[in-house]
Amino acid sequence: MSNESVIDNENVVLLDQLKLHLPNTTRASIAVGYFFISGFAAIMDSFTKIEQNNNPEHVIRLLISPKTNRPTAEALLASNESLEDARRKVATDQVDGKAIASKQIRESLGHMPQTSQDRHAALKLVELIRKGKLQVKVYTKTQLHAKAYIFEMMDNPALPRFSIVGSSNLSISGIKEHTELNLRTNVDNDSEKLLEWFDRHWEEAKEFTKEMADEIQDSWVDNRPPIDIYHKAVMYEYGEQPGGETGGGEYEQLFEFQKMAVLKAIKMLEDYGGVIVADVVGTGKSFIGSMILKYLKEVKRAKPLIICPPHLM
Repeated sequence: MSNESVIDNENVVLLDQLKLHLPNTTRASIAVGYFFISGFAAIMDSFTKIEQNNNPEHVIRLLISPKTNRPTAEALLASNESLEDARRKVATDQVDGKAIASKQIRESLGHMPQTSQDRHAALKLVELIRKGKLQVKVYTKTQLHAKAYIFEMMDNPALPRFSIVGSSNLSISGIKEHTELNLRTNVDNDSEKLLEWFDRHWEEAKEFTKEMADEIQDSWVDNRPPIDIYHKAVMYEYGEQPGGETGGGEYEQLFEFQKMAVLKAIKMLEDYGGVIVADVVGTGKSFIGSMILKYLKEVKRAKPLIICPPHLM
């Protein structure tokens, strides 16, 4: 992996640089306009030194900016808005910056494929937060457009710190896929000035660590599997929980949603001459099908033909 100063994701990939240096980092300070859990997932296994050390100074500080759909100050100025009006309108967007940031986290989670790897990454993020190893703040004073990655290696006197500043957000696109332009500096004075800048904005930002963890845990990441969600929806719709009986007779032993399925299926049979009963696992399709067959046999005097795998007979 190259240590060249220009990182553009073409000749030198930022993801490779992060994976190279994060394992030796004792404190990382990252300021980005956009944060995506997918970007974190790509580097989450590289924080070993920070995670395994009990020193409270060994942490990851993540400073993010809430993005809104309102025009930026530059766009307002381009349309002949006064500087004061532009600043006032943009400031209005920042008032509820934490709520905007929460919405962005939910949207980021919603766009994930929800694979086991995605779930592992999101839970890892929560774990780092609960351990006190990841601190998150939202900068709401103005729009934060900076992208800075500042690494401190407290046990390396030869290179105590270095920084990467440029265009890359903490996302898969920003650290790997898109053509970006970032500059790495090993000059200690540069990193010192960048840390002063980061610390100043960090102090002005609003705490968001707990909110991020809560948003993740309230999502699909730490929730029940889809079948449980389906059952909960059935309970909400019909006012009862799957698992009990509702009265005498085979039909009366069905749940309300199963009874409705039987009646709808019979009507479709009569209207269209055929019906397909399809639903998720565990919702009683076999019982629904049995009731439909019983209706056809006893009421319609039909002779149904059952086609199924031999082991089911």
